[in-house]
Amino acid sequence: PTNMAQLDRVFLFQSAKLGNPAHLLAEMAQAKLILDQPPQVRRIYGVSGGALAALGFALALAARLDPAGWGKGAGALEDFQSFVQHMRSHRVRSLNRNPYYGPYRLKPLRGWLTGRLRAYCGREDVLLSQIPVPLYLCAMDQDAVFTLFGKIDGSHQYQYQFVQVGPPQDAPVLDALEAALSTMLSTSPVQVNGKWYRDCRPSVVDAGAIVTELEGIDPLQLRRSLPYTPTRKWKLNFLTSSFIMHSQFER
Repeated sequence: PTNMAQLDRVFLFQSAKLGNPAHLLAEMAQAKLILDQPPQVRRIYGVSGGALAALGFALALAARLDPAGWGKGAGALEDFQSFVQHMRSHRVRSLNRNPYYGPYRLKPLRGWLTGRLRAYCGREDVLLSQIPVPLYLCAMDQDAVFTLFGKIDGSHQYQYQFVQVGPPQDAPVLDALEAALSTMLSTSPVQVNGKWYRDCRPSVVDAGAIVTELEGIDPLQLRRSLPYTPTRKWKLNFLTSSFIMHSQFER
């Protein structure tokens, strides 16, 4: 419909996990097309690898809204695209000394993002609430509860049976993004505000219903990507069974 642009106010980026760069790049390309419109934005959400696109998208919008404070981030989305396009394991992950919760951590990626934040706003300890765009990066706590990191908003919550989703909690951009990207089994969880968090997947693959409920909107007002959910064609054994199970659950 010709009025669909007015409805695209809530954006959910969730295309794939960090290990699927082709799908992350496709989502970033879509985000670039949205920026060219320009969009009307109520809120932006990032889940799993989609948190990268969500952050790049938000930083590019922030540069337009506050050129004095964030103007240097105008090319953030292109920077993120370039990073993912040339992404190799050693540029993203490093080995954990204690692999009990996962053999890897995202120290190199965090170091790259630290440099980008310094370039965009002159500091690395910036909070999500300080970005002049309503951005929420999502992760899972130790009880598998969907958690929002972003500007504090007491109305942004709901109760589902015995589970409380929201309200959001403010957090450093670096911590929240690393937690959103830290995939279960392969990557250790990340401490945010004193508690441990990791990637929402495989528990929550498509957060569309959750976001629609939080926003209290018609689903047509939510623009979201369809998550990539490949199934692993591995031989079943003690080491591969957990990975195969998770991929089947996500599908």
